[in-house]
Amino acid sequence: MAALQAGADEIKTAYNDEASLSAAAMARLLRARGADMQLESSLDITRVDRTAGELDGLLTAAPGKVLPANAAPQDGELPAGDDLAKAIAALGYELDESDMAHMQEAVERESKGRALNRAELEAIVLSVAQQVPPTYRIKSYLVNSGNAITPTAHVALNKNGETLTGLCAGDGPIDAAFLAIEQIIGRHYEMDDFQIAAVTQNREAMGDALVKLRHGGKVYAGKGISTDIIGAAIRAYLNALNKIAYEEKTV
Repeated sequence: MAALQAGADEIKTAYNDEASLSAAAMARLLRARGADMQLESSLDITRVDRTAGELDGLLTAAPGKVLPANAAPQDGELPAGDDLAKAIAALGYELDESDMAHMQEAVERESKGRALNRAELEAIVLSVAQQVPPTYRIKSYLVNSGNAITPTAHVALNKNGETLTGLCAGDGPIDAAFLAIEQIIGRHYEMDDFQIAAVTQNREAMGDALVKLRHGGKVYAGKGISTDIIGAAIRAYLNALNKIAYEEKTV
């Protein structure tokens, strides 16, 4: 930066040489301090930062593989069949054919065409596999929210081939979605816990939601995963709700 201030019009950076100036670090520095130091550049700083992340993925794993937890996601062929089974086995999980079919569907839905890292894949395993047969399935949801309107949610669920819908307002978009689900099922369950966390630290990070519903003196936990945190919350709620519905059928 001192050299640029002194009149240098070109600097040399590196991508993966730790002893040299990082191109991504320089790009971020120019973004943060360039204006203050009266430095101008036609460099596409956002693209430099994104390309550095893509190179991380290319050097760490080939397209179609599961990346390490700290690797940047990349576009590419999704793991499927034996590759997906091996990736899941490497995480320490053994799934039956039914769970593997659900996993493949969930991976295709949540990855949106990019490779998943290990943390994201494990979150999908915990939210999709080894679950009870679902009584309720998501068909669609539409949420309107903002600082000038009351949040509302329209949720459509499938139950035994029938489409059931609910429309409610709430204190926030997730609260409205949960109330719409309660309107559909015609029951209210006490919420023992609700948490949302990012699986990874990037702009395309998946949201991992946890919902715990209390019923009959027991707590039923559900997990949901999605790049849309509202979708993750709805899936987690339904996951817990389906456990309650399944137990009521079998008791």
